[in-house]
Amino acid sequence: MATKAGFYGSDAKENKFRVPDFNGTGSQNESYFVLVEKLSGKKELYNNDLNTDKFAGHYENGGEFEPNENWWGNAQAVEKDFFNNDKGKELINNHASTVALKGKLDEGKGIEQAQVETNELVKKNNAKVTDQ
Repeated sequence: MATKAGFYGSDAKENKFRVPDFNGTGSQNESYFVLVEKLSGKKELYNNDLNTDKFAGHYENGGEFEPNENWWGNAQAVEKDFFNNDKGKELINNHASTVALKGKLDEGKGIEQAQVETNELVKKNNAKVTDQ
């Protein structure tokens, strides 16, 4: 997969990141990337495990991480735990914002307009837990 229709982002090298909290686990050398749905702000998380893009899960409907539960390629326990805690959600939101902003700029939007639209899009489906 290079990208997905209707989403910002791709598995390009500049979009991949490692998770420092995974050091010392079986996932320490794996990289991840986020795709952001252009209309809803849904965030899909992929694990670039052994050069294969594996769907780990997504954030939508209230911002909880919904892991991939398929029998093949399902999310690992360390991914389920980390991406559903505040630190993991913040990491994903930051990467989602970067990816969406780049996508908006690539569409020809000015920096200010792109930033406003990115903030609105990412906030639509904010993975971050907020105080009530």
